[in-house]
Amino acid sequence: MSRSRLGLGQEGLVYIPANNSFHNSGYSLFRKDRNGNREGGGVCIFTNNDCTSASQVFLPDKFISLELVVIDVILTASSTKFRLFLCYRPPCHSEYSLEAISYTSLLCECLKTLWPSNSTVLLCGDFNFPSINWDNTQNILNNMFLDFFYNNSLSQLVTKPTRVGGPSRNGFILDLIFCNDTNFVHNVNVTAPFSSSDHCTVEFDIFDNVKVSQDDISSYDFNKADWASMASYLNNVNFFDLFSSSVVMT
Repeated sequence: MSRSRLGLGQEGLVYIPANNSFHNSGYSLFRKDRNGNREGGGVCIFTNNDCTSASQVFLPDKFISLELVVIDVILTASSTKFRLFLCYRPPCHSEYSLEAISYTSLLCECLKTLWPSNSTVLLCGDFNFPSINWDNTQNILNNMFLDFFYNNSLSQLVTKPTRVGGPSRNGFILDLIFCNDTNFVHNVNVTAPFSSSDHCTVEFDIFDNVKVSQDDISSYDFNKADWASMASYLNNVNFFDLFSSSVVMT
């Protein structure tokens, strides 16, 4: 396994130039700004150009209001490919809010539209589902996302609270990592918040199955073996005496 650097975040945490001016930084930026005149918001992904090759998958116009960025990633060391979704779902005051139900329905529809078949997929972000239970059906809002979760055979990998405070003394698990391959993501770790964020940082490793070049492997070239000499040698071995004097363990 090797480590490839991806940075996922909400744009409200740091100032990001509108012209994506990150030339000569060694990183590529993929972003989806928040619609309207609201300050801050949006989501972004930074990729390290030394170890990844990435291209953005643009949202159809129907889903332009979503805070969602999607990229296809190739890890250059191994040619491992996967699709990465980064999402922000706004919080709601009621799980029966029509606005929240409409947004979640549109989000699930967009995910289904862009979800690749026969491919590894990572879905990450702040989903603001503080009361969701991944093992049981609940209210209409949670059930809508649970249906998507089950239908795509996903695993949710964050097990510790990512936002501490509010009405719950123990905090909430709001920032989530989903994957359709349980062997692809390792070492998920919830650490201190980044910058002024009130959410913890979630770190994880991606399994990068690096292929070893054949030039790095030492092996015998049996095509050049002296088969005649080996046969002559073995013909002169008295295997009856050899095996009769040997101790056989059963």
